[in-house]
Amino acid sequence: MLAVKLRGEISGDGHLVVELPDDMEPGPVEVIVLQEAEKKLKRRSRITEATHPTFGMWADREEARDPVAFAAELRRRIESRADSRD
Repeated sequence: MLAVKLRGEISGDGHLVVELPDDMEPGPVEVIVLQEAEKKLKRRSRITEATHPTFGMWADREEARDPVAFAAELRRRIESRADSRD
């Protein structure tokens, strides 16, 4: 596969405008578009942990003081289905 770096522009109506070198042969191509950082794409806002309503809900639970051990116990109970027989 031949790789060629080109500079171009996206027009107001959503078309990619580039000048191809004369020695490019006709045929299918794969296009990757890299845009300058100051022209960021709009993304959905992320919920930060501090603003999420469930953040910290386990903070006062004694059994969750050691998160690794707590998660391991939850997995063990789920895998053995012991939690549903209590």
